[in-house]
Amino acid sequence: MARDVGEVQECCRKLEGRGPIIQEMAGDPGRDLRIYVLGGRIIASVLRTSDVDFRANFKLGGRAEIVEPPEEVCKMVRRMVPELMADFIGIDFVFGDGRVYLNEVEDVVGTRMLYSLTDMDPARMYMEYIAHSKISL
Repeated sequence: MARDVGEVQECCRKLEGRGPIIQEMAGDPGRDLRIYVLGGRIIASVLRTSDVDFRANFKLGGRAEIVEPPEEVCKMVRRMVPELMADFIGIDFVFGDGRVYLNEVEDVVGTRMLYSLTDMDPARMYMEYIAHSKISL
């Protein structure tokens, strides 16, 4: 996170010629929503919050709780999932100005929150999904 133009320039300098992607911070920092999708369907939704960092990552000390995803988010996920052609992903959303925004898609999504907050076994669920999928090589 850069707080002013000087910090942006310093961050860009550290990239050593690689092109940066710069975006404005969401209006509600320290809060995001992770949607876990397995086999094209939502299996869990976790709201992450932090009072000390703009990032709400669980591994950085953020709090996490299982929540019902807003219908607006479910609609976005249903539109994206067929295009992504992914078997198991996390889709993160951020909040601002009373709206929800796509933040990122985690193709190697961590599941420690699901193990901590639920009785789910994501590894087993993924293996069962793979075992029942018709995969042709």
